[in-house]
Amino acid sequence: MNKKEREVSSLSFGEMVGLSQKDIEWIKASSDMYFPEQRRQYTENGRYRGVLLAYFVFYQRVGNWQVIRFIAAKDRPNYRSYFEPIRYWLDKDGNSVLECKLRQCMGTIYCDHWCEDSPLEIRRTANKALFNLDWTQNYHRVKSLIPELARMHFRMPYGSPYYYTKELLTDGHLEMLHRMGLKYLCHKYYLDNNREDMWTAIRIALRHHYPLKSERKVNLWWDMVKMELRCGADVNSPHYVAPDDLTAMHDRFVRHENNLLRRQQREALIANENARYNRIKKDEVKYKEDKKQFLDIVFSDDRFSVHVLQSIKEFKDEGIAMEHCVFACGYYDKKDSVIVSIRDKRGRRVETAEIDTKRFFIRQQYGRKDIFSEWHEDIKKLLNDNMWRFRQATMKKAV
Repeated sequence: MNKKEREVSSLSFGEMVGLSQKDIEWIKASSDMYFPEQRRQYTENGRYRGVLLAYFVFYQRVGNWQVIRFIAAKDRPNYRSYFEPIRYWLDKDGNSVLECKLRQCMGTIYCDHWCEDSPLEIRRTANKALFNLDWTQNYHRVKSLIPELARMHFRMPYGSPYYYTKELLTDGHLEMLHRMGLKYLCHKYYLDNNREDMWTAIRIALRHHYPLKSERKVNLWWDMVKMELRCGADVNSPHYVAPDDLTAMHDRFVRHENNLLRRQQREALIANENARYNRIKKDEVKYKEDKKQFLDIVFSDDRFSVHVLQSIKEFKDEGIAMEHCVFACGYYDKKDSVIVSIRDKRGRRVETAEIDTKRFFIRQQYGRKDIFSEWHEDIKKLLNDNMWRFRQATMKKAV
């Protein structure tokens, strides 16, 4: 044991010791309300739960340590039992010691399969989930606090009791938000991994007295600032972090981020297609030899022009521009078929079609992103009316 563990060991006390009769009555009364409702929900959902478990959290000062005690109520069909499976000991600097019973978890994430008869002992190794028991937010009681928490007017954690309390003792920014009573902002800040990035925006918003007390508004504001950070907006400006119309600014950056995401996806697509083409461009000669009888086919009407893709590079360009798989799926290497590109009079791609050169019909015909264009039927008629060109090219090859 190290020094802190020896100190905790000397201060440790028996299970359920230090709880008053009122505390026990509160646990039992809360259990009587909680468990019947849970059983009703499981019954309505057709799920059987033989044993239900609830935790009741007590904050109690012992010496210079803040002890977070979990009292478990286990409800079975025939009887209910109460025991204390775990304690977290925290000092003023956020250093912690874990004291808990053994568990039958078999290395899984399930952290509440307690061995009720095992003793409460100091343990150094524990599943991470064991420190994140945060589904007991309606069942907290503060009996006594160390001065560092008392000066913050601490009443209950806005998240996992262990992690939130530890962060509160070590993060001055979270302490400030907690003191101001901004519980929803505290919860968002505590859960976020990029707190330093967000703190600038929080500081500017608070300086301009921006109202961040309702849960809906905090959630909307937080999402907006996260998008602004990803899009490179200046979060030092109140124009972005304290807007007059929060919903309009949020929607503006939703559109901005969607456009950014599409641009990134397109850049990734182009990079992948170029890398693939560089690997197979040696097959250009083979493609032109296999399809040479069809490469001269060009026809049009008063709205559209049609031509056979002349090279593998054109397949790549067609696939990138139309955002479909004509290049990625290797249609340039497919036997008994030829790919044509249909464009309007201004040269803009409208659809791509695959022609069967053995039975002479349209195998498939799609526009951008594999969606039919508004001229789909007109283009189909144009292709069918000119199917004789592909039949004639095939007959020339046979001769």
